[in-house]
Amino acid sequence: MGLSRQALLLAALAVWSGGCTEVGTNPDAFLAIELQAPTLPSMVQGDTLRDSTGVPVPLRVTVLNGRNDTVTDAPVRFLALDTGIVAVDSVTGLVTARDTTGQARIIASAGALQSAPVSVIVTLSPDSLQALGATDDTLRYSLGVDSSRTLSLRLAHDSTPGVPGDSLVPVPAYLVRFAIVAPAGFPIGDSTQVMLVDDSRRGSALDTTDAQGSASRRVLVPRTLAVAPPDSLVIEATAVRQDRARSAVPGSPVRFVVHIRAGGP
Repeated sequence: MGLSRQALLLAALAVWSGGCTEVGTNPDAFLAIELQAPTLPSMVQGDTLRDSTGVPVPLRVTVLNGRNDTVTDAPVRFLALDTGIVAVDSVTGLVTARDTTGQARIIASAGALQSAPVSVIVTLSPDSLQALGATDDTLRYSLGVDSSRTLSLRLAHDSTPGVPGDSLVPVPAYLVRFAIVAPAGFPIGDSTQVMLVDDSRRGSALDTTDAQGSASRRVLVPRTLAVAPPDSLVIEATAVRQDRARSAVPGSPVRFVVHIRAGGP
């Protein structure tokens, strides 16, 4: 999440306090610049940077002057520090991934100001979403304690399509979405009911795959349970391709059924 205007200005003033009198006396001078991180955790090799709807988007920059106003027409320039991984249009800020994977740093500048770098991760295109472990399980709970079951998946890339039985390659840094589909309209993060949570026990329906291509969420019967839980929950996990069609990755959705029973850990 980007810095607030006040925080951005305070950071810039701390940098400039040792010496640029022109900035202090000229309210139209550029005082602060922030390059915003991409909205998605990664982009696919050979593709352009996109937003959550699949539309190509440039990197965004905020430039402030001494009046705390956003300078919309500031002549911003972009530079990739890791050119073997991505290319960036120096004027528009549109990022294109090369035919490799890895993490690249990009900076922006306006006048004498230079932003802190942001990282862009290039990952593989996913071809398969599969459950790790049982997709039909029972969660037993006792009042006053947390009880949970973990739902785990693996997102993978087929590097040799058409070859049966070949090994799949993990796809890291990619979003997987979880949804409770039954009972309909069931809340995800209500701590008085059964919850869908991350490892910090916070209500969450999104996970980013790790280096092994794994994503997970937990079904939690919290110690604060105040409402009788349903007999079961049906949860679906989905990954979609990063393009305008937003087509589902093969294997999506993965459906989990968790039966909820009182008694025992």
